[in-house]
This record gives sequence, structure tokens and C-alpha cells, in this order.
Amino acid sequence: MDDEQQQRAGRPCLVCSNRERGLIEQALISQPLSDIARRFNVGRGALRRHGRRHMSVTMRDAYLAAQGLDQMSLIQEIADVVEQQHLIATEAADKGHAVAASRANDTRLRAIAALLAMRVGSTEEADYIRKASDVIRAAIRIGRENPAFASAFAEAIEDAGNITLLEEYRDAVPAPEEQSLEAAR
Repeated sequence: MDDEQQQRAGRPCLVCSNRERGLIEQALISQPLSDIARRFNVGRGALRRHGRRHMSVTMRDAYLAAQGLDQMSLIQEIADVVEQQHLIATEAADKGHAVAASRANDTRLRAIAALLAMRVGSTEEADYIRKASDVIRAAIRIGRENPAFASAFAEAIEDAGNITLLEEYRDAVPAPEEQSLEAAR
């Protein structure tokens, strides 16, 4: 966080100013906030604020995903609402409950509007996006544990010509040399 942001905020971020910031950010992706707060003596609120406001885009996306707040999780949740409300509306209409059917359809249409606002055309597309996100998360997890996999996966992404994904993957998974250094510490 730069000086201007600190002045606007009133006080420095407790995580940004912590000498173990890198370890805290890694923990935010995989551990409960209460455990991290206890381990690093930082409040859960400070951890939440840091996770949402101060982490790099890649780290923030991983943090939000771990909290179930990433775009893919939200898309899936909204897609589930669309399906549930369709079932509720159909059942209510079959039983002659017009008001309940109308309310369920209204909720369903609002959920569809939310999906369209997120530029997702259908629940099938939302499911496809969620599955692709799951594959990437798995590749990041495996890459962190297996440097040979990380290298091979990065090479495959590069061969496919997806430079943006390659950069995000390299941000999320340290190069094998960096992993060796971290393990030695």
C-alpha cells in the first residue's frame, strides 16, 4: 500500500506492514481466517480487508475463490438459483398457487438478469466456466506441489498461445527454482 492510500485510510494495513506478509497471503488462500489470525496475531477483519483490497490480482482472485466469492463461484450459485426457482415455479403452478409461482418466476428472472450482467449466456455456459476454473485451481495446487508438473503445464499454456493465462499461472505458482528456495527456508 503506498503512502497516499495509507493517508486516505487513516492507518497502515496491518498485513501490508507485517514482515510476514507473503506467508500471510499464502495462508489466506488455503487456511481459515481464525487460524491465520491466531498464527500471525492479526485480526480477522484486517485479514479480510487486506485480502479484498491490497493483494495482487492473482492472489486476490485465489483468496476470493477460497472464500467462495470469486466470479466462478458466484456464477454457479446464481445458475443454481435459476434452476431451483424454475422447479419451485413449476411445482407451485401445478398446485394452483399462482402467487408463489409468480414470485419464483420473478426471482428466476432476476437471477437470469444477474447472469446476463456477468456476460454469461446460459446455465450451461456457467457450468462450463465453473469446470474450467476448477481445472485451473487444480493445476495451481498440483504445480505448487510438483515443480515438474508446473513446468510442463506452463509450457503447454505457452504452446497454446495464451500468454495472459501463462502469466497468471506463473504468478500463482513459483518457478521450480523459487520453490526450492522456499522449501530450504
